[in-house]
Amino acid sequence: PIETMNYQIRNYGQWIFARDNVILPECVKIQALKTGETLELDLYSVDICYSIKSNKCVVLEANTCSGLEGTTLENYAKIISEICGKSIDT
Repeated sequence: PIETMNYQIRNYGQWIFARDNVILPECVKIQALKTGETLELDLYSVDICYSIKSNKCVVLEANTCSGLEGTTLENYAKIISEICGKSIDT
């Protein structure tokens, strides 16, 4: 619960990395897209920290070669398949 979070401690016990059932805050979407546009990238991932408390975010890094395994690989293959109109085996 937000009430019990200690914002001075940043570890796996306090912070989460989520990809399912996430409601994307508008500032995160904007910064992720701006990062790709600024770096002139077509395919990338962006590490962003978001604070519910302040509704602000900060871009940590952009990755042009993300760890491609498991769910990340499946998601990339799905998106590339949709763009290209061809099936891609993972």
